[in-house]
Amino acid sequence: MRRARYDALYDEVAAILERHDPMGLVPDEIDPEFGPFDEYDPEATVIVTGLGGAASPQDVMRIVHEVFAEWFGEEPPGLDTVAVEVWALIEPSRRAS
Repeated sequence: MRRARYDALYDEVAAILERHDPMGLVPDEIDPEFGPFDEYDPEATVIVTGLGGAASPQDVMRIVHEVFAEWFGEEPPGLDTVAVEVWALIEPSRRAS
């Protein structure tokens, strides 16, 4: 069950990154023959791994900013919006704990 929750969260975080495309990596048109775009999969993995210790939106913002600074050497605009959406995914489970 734990693995299924992780996989679902990973998929949702990857989708958020793809939708916002903070580094401009996703082409405007994706050929459906090639399947889903996965340019942000490594970053999504690291972000989701770090979320276990996130207790606030600020924690998620720090994690997201650190991942992009490490992987790309910069923190592009729009990362706070990404972090807010990621927090919205995990916040209900934090309240239930």
